[in-house]
Amino acid sequence: MNELAYSLILFVLALGMAVTLLGARQSPLVPFGLAMPQWAAAVAVTPLGLVLMTLGRTLNEPWFLLLGKGTIAAGYALFVGALIRAVGMRCSRRLRLLVFSPALVVLLASATYLVIEPDQPLRTGLLSLVLCGYSFAAAALALSDLHRGSRFTLMMLAGGFGLAGLVQLIRGIWLAGDPASYVTYPLLERALLSIGVLAPLGTTVAFALTASNRLQAEFAHLAHRDELTGLPNRRAFLRQAQRLFSAARPHRLAALVIDIDHFKQVNDRLGHPEGDRILARVAGTLASCIDPGDLLARVGGEEFYCLLPGADLREAERVAEAMRQKCEATFAEEKRSEARVTVSVGAAVYRDFDEHLNALIERADRALLAAKALGRNRVVTDAQPLRTTAVPGKIVDLRQSSRPS
Repeated sequence: MNELAYSLILFVLALGMAVTLLGARQSPLVPFGLAMPQWAAAVAVTPLGLVLMTLGRTLNEPWFLLLGKGTIAAGYALFVGALIRAVGMRCSRRLRLLVFSPALVVLLASATYLVIEPDQPLRTGLLSLVLCGYSFAAAALALSDLHRGSRFTLMMLAGGFGLAGLVQLIRGIWLAGDPASYVTYPLLERALLSIGVLAPLGTTVAFALTASNRLQAEFAHLAHRDELTGLPNRRAFLRQAQRLFSAARPHRLAALVIDIDHFKQVNDRLGHPEGDRILARVAGTLASCIDPGDLLARVGGEEFYCLLPGADLREAERVAEAMRQKCEATFAEEKRSEARVTVSVGAAVYRDFDEHLNALIERADRALLAAKALGRNRVVTDAQPLRTTAVPGKIVDLRQSSRPS
């Protein structure tokens, strides 16, 4: 198979790969998905440059060689640009200019050498060194994202570009040091160039797998996390809480039910965006009051559940009061009085007759009802009498199902 046929086959295969990537474009929920179109463009452009260079050698047309070099450099620039976006960096206009400027330098320098000194080998050596820089930059970007997971696929990605960078470095040094001997090995020259082009294309599988892994992880996160506060949602709470409840026997376990006071009025007066800000701030304040082994979740609206493994009634009261005081102090700094929110907390501890988790939560919820009936911004535990005077002349039965708004 001659070189031109090989280059054309490679280009057709890469073009099919690019079309497939575009057709299966990932969700914008993850940066790797957002970078997929640019990666597909890089996959198509890079082997096109190899085809143009092969045509230039076959037809003995140096301007095809020039165009091919510029196209390969542009393809590498697209790979780096895609990875910049994939790792979550903000791709400003200045940064895009910085990424593509080496490819432009290759094109202009090669055109200048072609006009002034056509036999100057440095124009090819410059391309190799620029591609080497692009490759190592791409490998560094992939390695910089290891802390977010998908370590194996990111290592594959970095390894492919590392190989391409090493090959291009060898090629560039050889051309700069002994260009006469380099041209005497045409097969080796083409092999090095092909590896330099194929190695980035080979990382496409790793790129696509990383995007898929990140998307699955994001779906799992959304399925078990409250998007606004970042806390576990009701489903995640019940799953984890059941394990804690089972482990509590015969040990201690406390439950807190927390509700933001008059939150509906806050939403009505300030609007939902401000209400969302307050919710997120309350969640952060509550989370700062618990230990790493405790479980805090937003279970709906303005209500939160918290489980305290190993806590007795006194410890539960201490944590609940810390939550109440800290929320009150946090929002006391608000300039608008309507944004100064407080919380009410109901607390209950595990008893031998609690056969199910719901029994413990229900007792904490009844204690919350008492806290709201008694005027809000307070902590009530289930150790207090079930029937308590809320206001003069009115008796509140905590066992009834109705709840104050």
